[in-house]
Amino acid sequence: MIKRKRFLYKIRKLGYSFKKSQKRTELYRKSGTTDYIHLPKSALLHEMAEPFGLFVVLKRKDGRGEDHGPHRLAILFIGGDGFNRYDALYCQRDGTPQPYLAVVQDDGIGGNYDRFGRDGLLERIARRFSVRPELLLIGEPSESWTGYENTGASPEPGSMNARPRRLFRRVPR
Repeated sequence: MIKRKRFLYKIRKLGYSFKKSQKRTELYRKSGTTDYIHLPKSALLHEMAEPFGLFVVLKRKDGRGEDHGPHRLAILFIGGDGFNRYDALYCQRDGTPQPYLAVVQDDGIGGNYDRFGRDGLLERIARRFSVRPELLLIGEPSESWTGYENTGASPEPGSMNARPRRLFRRVPR
């Protein structure tokens, strides 16, 4: 898991400024949140970094053009266990809407204790609580979840290894 300091450094390297951010909010776990997932310590292959959350609306640095990206960029980044955070954000039955898009990338350098792709823990959580996103951005080597079809859009490189990512849409029931 990426540490907070490293994440902020990478955002600055992309050409966005926190000094000109429109909004910056540190996120903390809400008391009373129920964890439906309980893992033994033995399931973790690596020591976990301190979890954090950050919501920020960044402003593009002066002198950068439209070809650099949007003028403003909103990011919700959660540095923590992906399975538990999906559960905490979307499965609490508190009226929170399901996510519109989820990025699914199973290349955790052998450190993930389950898969994010087809039949993995994340898909099982999403099915159990009926909080399946409209879109999945699937990066190799992951496989799409059951009930999704490829949109046919050209793949885009993603992850640190620039593996192809393809867009999938949920098939209506």
